[in-house]
Amino acid sequence: MNALVEALRQHGAIFVFLNVFAEQVGLPMPATPTLIVAGALVARGHLDIAVIAAAMMVGSLSADLTWHAIGRRFGRRVLRRFCQLTVSDDGCVRRTERAYE
Repeated sequence: MNALVEALRQHGAIFVFLNVFAEQVGLPMPATPTLIVAGALVARGHLDIAVIAAAMMVGSLSADLTWHAIGRRFGRRVLRRFCQLTVSDDGCVRRTERAYE
């Protein structure tokens, strides 16, 4: 936990941005512990709440826009890949397409 605190003190907004972005993209990196520690550092006056909130929002929106662009360009192929990872991939693509229509 001390490493997380030190990373946030040194790199603050960049660290929050990268952690939130990684989680939203789908990597197994939870952002919740980082955001809790960042909130505690904001409460103690070590970080600026506006900067941390902006980094969090930009990280989340950047990941969403990345997935949106990937979906528009390679939608069906990406959907097939994800459906291959599910236990019952029969009709997964069709069901998901119908849900989005």
